[in-house]
Amino acid sequence: MRTGVSSACYYPLETEQALEHCGKLGFRNVELFINCGSEMHGEHFDRVFSVIQKYNLQIRSLHPYTSFLESYMLFGPYERRVGELIEFYRRYFEFCNVIGAKMLVFHGGNTDAFADNEVYFDRYAQLHRAAEPYGVKVTHENVVRKRCQSPRFMKALADYVGSDFAMTLDIKQCRRAGEDPYEFIRLLGRHIVNVHVSDYHDGQDCAVPFTGHFAFEPFVKALRQVGYDGNYIIELYRDCYGHEDEIARAARQFDALLSGIEAEREKNG
Repeated sequence: MRTGVSSACYYPLETEQALEHCGKLGFRNVELFINCGSEMHGEHFDRVFSVIQKYNLQIRSLHPYTSFLESYMLFGPYERRVGELIEFYRRYFEFCNVIGAKMLVFHGGNTDAFADNEVYFDRYAQLHRAAEPYGVKVTHENVVRKRCQSPRFMKALADYVGSDFAMTLDIKQCRRAGEDPYEFIRLLGRHIVNVHVSDYHDGQDCAVPFTGHFAFEPFVKALRQVGYDGNYIIELYRDCYGHEDEIARAARQFDALLSGIEAEREKNG
């Protein structure tokens, strides 16, 4: 298990600057939020990649800046856009190979997307299959106002795609959608491959972990019980913390929590 951070915590800093902050804080496990296509090639990419090398960052997952297009292009009524979106996302899969990422985070179709369930499932499966030759998993995130904010819908999609369906579980998106993260764990436990963590308190539904009301220990234990041993990525918005040291402190607390849970498991056999 690994605690990491999303470079999105520093948006709208330019991507290489955001990565520089991640590296200086001591993070090595990073989810990269790519903010424009030019950052995947040429001089902008050179700057991004030089920071990755400088700090020996391990980019586990890639979050594309085009999530807002997914509902319109992949799940809309115009068939030609489906293939166009898939071809465009091949660029991301190729980029994942360059930076070593094995996962791409996907938001999916809006709750009012044109596609009915069967069409939605088929089109998502096409994208899923397109990623396979690159060794990349498309990980469908539960996002508020998206079809897959519902654990029941996500489970139906997983059943359609099959055993290699992959999910990113985001705690704050559960809160915003009024869904129970434990229901996702119950229904989709073995499909969860990436986890976004944050906290909440009165008046703020996204806050630095361990500064609010969310109980992380039973949450992590529930994930361990279904076999999850992947990343816990701290993903916040820039207005959700005061100083970046708060992120580093939360990561140390999370590391301690994970270590304690593992020690307890070993002790109990």
